[in-house]
Amino acid sequence: ADNGIVPGNRYELYGWSNGKWKKITSQQAVYHYITAEVPPGSLLWLRNLTEGKEELPFYINGNGEQIFIYR
Repeated sequence: ADNGIVPGNRYELYGWSNGKWKKITSQQAVYHYITAEVPPGSLLWLRNLTEGKEELPFYINGNGEQIFIYR
């Protein structure tokens, strides 16, 4: 689906809090990842502002794996 992090693309990361999405960070990817401080078990949503099309909420489990809530 070509939905990985692409260097040079701009991303926004949101976290679900108190019934709404709140922006955690907005940054341009330098590598094939972005970094942000998020509380464990947070429901997250990453948007590619440059060329993204497919977006799904996810969380990071205790093993550091990305888990999409819709499979």
